[in-house]
Amino acid sequence: GGGPWDSVACVLPNGSL
Repeated sequence: GGGPWDSVACVLPNGSL
């Protein structure tokens, strides 16, 4: 998503852990 934890859920603001 654009955050440091962007793993799979790139649709979220900061991705997902």
